[in-house]
Amino acid sequence: MRKQILLSFALIISFGCSSRPGKNSVPEKFIVTDSLVYFSYDKKIISTELKWDTLNIITTNQFAYYPFGKYFSIEEFNNSLASFNLEIEQQYPNNDTLRDLRVLYNLTFKDSKIKVLSDPDNKTIEIVSGKLLDPEVEFVNGFQVGMTKAAFIDSLFSINPVDFPKIKVIEIESGLMGIWHYYKFEQDTLKSILLDTDYQFNK
Repeated sequence: MRKQILLSFALIISFGCSSRPGKNSVPEKFIVTDSLVYFSYDKKIISTELKWDTLNIITTNQFAYYPFGKYFSIEEFNNSLASFNLEIEQQYPNNDTLRDLRVLYNLTFKDSKIKVLSDPDNKTIEIVSGKLLDPEVEFVNGFQVGMTKAAFIDSLFSINPVDFPKIKVIEIESGLMGIWHYYKFEQDTLKSILLDTDYQFNK
């Protein structure tokens, strides 16, 4: 009996020592914050993760793919951005038989710019890229340069992430289409919004 007790004690000590991280072990590079999903107002958010100073959010919400709203003509899209200047950049593909079917447009306002594509397949205006630096430009859900990080987070979740102070970038990724939003904060104020997609154009 005494031998069994001593053996059990030795096994417990051995397991405890082996489960401790070694001196040369690699520290955690990111903190999983999937619990935020349960506190989301947007029930189409499927994943959240904090990597260094970036909070990544994956959602299937249509907003991720159409942040300005869904439009079916460049005129309709441009009218929603009344102050933007519109220019045709190039036609794609460069084929007379397909002229005016797929057209790239550049829209500019002050220091902000958006590139869009008229897609004849979906019959919609698709975002190609964007860089927004002016507070006058607003998404359909109210996101705009100049808003506070607290207001941004509060619009998405009913609680703040544990590491709220360290967050400097919030990335929103479409779980359905290839588009990414990057909201960059300085001193807890949104300074810029970058939009990127998997379209292979000069952005």
